[in-house]
Amino acid sequence: MLCSDGNHFSTFGHDHVVRVWDARTGKESETLKLTAQESIEMSPDGQYASITSPDHRASVWNVVSGKKIFSYTVNTNVNGQVPFSPDSKTVVTPNSDYTSDIRDTKTGRKLLTLKDKEGPPLSAMFSTDGKRLITTNVGFTAKVWDVQTGRPTLTLRGNLSQLTGASFSSDGTRIVTACSDGVAKIWDAKTGEELLTLKGKSDILTSVEFSPDGKSLFTAAASGKVNVWLSDPRNEPKWDEVAKEEESRHGSAVRFSYFYGSSAPKGTRFWTQTSPTEWVEKYDTGQKTVFHVLERSTVEGDGGTLVEKQDGTGLVVFIPDKGSRRMWLLFRARGQQAWSSLAEMKNIE
Repeated sequence: MLCSDGNHFSTFGHDHVVRVWDARTGKESETLKLTAQESIEMSPDGQYASITSPDHRASVWNVVSGKKIFSYTVNTNVNGQVPFSPDSKTVVTPNSDYTSDIRDTKTGRKLLTLKDKEGPPLSAMFSTDGKRLITTNVGFTAKVWDVQTGRPTLTLRGNLSQLTGASFSSDGTRIVTACSDGVAKIWDAKTGEELLTLKGKSDILTSVEFSPDGKSLFTAAASGKVNVWLSDPRNEPKWDEVAKEEESRHGSAVRFSYFYGSSAPKGTRFWTQTSPTEWVEKYDTGQKTVFHVLERSTVEGDGGTLVEKQDGTGLVVFIPDKGSRRMWLLFRARGQQAWSSLAEMKNIE
């Protein structure tokens, strides 16, 4: 990505390193190293990066200078997005309370605090012109904010499950929201009227987005399935599902089992993805363990998902995608590099 100064460009590779290069000489000038558990989002101008870690700490960096600008604590349920405005001048930080801050990207100074009484923030996204912001919260609602005043202008209600994302159409006239029950809704961005409900066969939608021309809509599910919806120009706002459950051979698993015989309690263990950010492991005895989703990753050439056991032990498990060459769970301690085999996955869905 070319940086706004025109003299540098940045890259982010599978080794979790951000590298900044001199565009005139081709020489590497700065590096920013991440752990495999951290996620990153680059600003549109390529000059800044927001980094979120599993311990719910986040920070914003100037990648050209390699200096950290500021740090903060995010809500434990935040989906990892720390969005920049289209001009990269501001960044939204979802906090651990009921607020989100709009900050000056260059200095970290708070410009506005958005207070949502209905619940802690989950996600945020700017409109294309940068004048509005849409946020989702744990209260099953989405809100549209005026970025200049910090006041809410719309509240979108009617969702029956946890919202997992929301975004504007490129012309700013419509909003789409995604839910963990597999439902996407299209709303009028001016009046807040619900225009349409889209329901495919997928469950747990993880993201949703309009195409740049606004004529197509893409919904992605935790299973790795993607639905493509097309508007009907003769009967707007009717939408037709033109690509039903187009599933990659390497889509993410949402349910599987394996046999554990190394130590007590021995027996079959059943894994289920219960939300975009959580897996639950159940034993034959009825005992269960919760794992938090860290990020997507690649191990030995196979794509998959990294999850961490939520008991303080720092155990990280790699869940390979369906269709991988070796359908085995791998594990390691947090901070270690080498993986060990845990068990072969069975009954994969």
